[in-house]
Amino acid sequence: MNNKGEALRLQGKYDEAIKVYIKAIELDPNFGMAWGNTGIILVIQGRYNEAIAAFDKDIELDPEVPDGEIHFYRGIALEKVGRMTEANNASKRR
Repeated sequence: MNNKGEALRLQGKYDEAIKVYIKAIELDPNFGMAWGNTGIILVIQGRYNEAIAAFDKDIELDPEVPDGEIHFYRGIALEKVGRMTEANNASKRR
């Protein structure tokens, strides 16, 4: 499912991709990558607080994975909601 969601995201079909990721999360709530990819799309859609929650869940599930893209988009979301100190810290993790 993750690959299908990624293919949809790359085609700009964000709503469809989110549905695929949500289905993946329903099947396995501990699938961190699905949480992170959902967060990326939510940032693209301007849904920053939801994105931050998705990224935080991804990081909580797999804190050892150094995914620069997740931290990059998380930093953008944090900046957009005015959480500048956290945004700066997120960008340092890249």
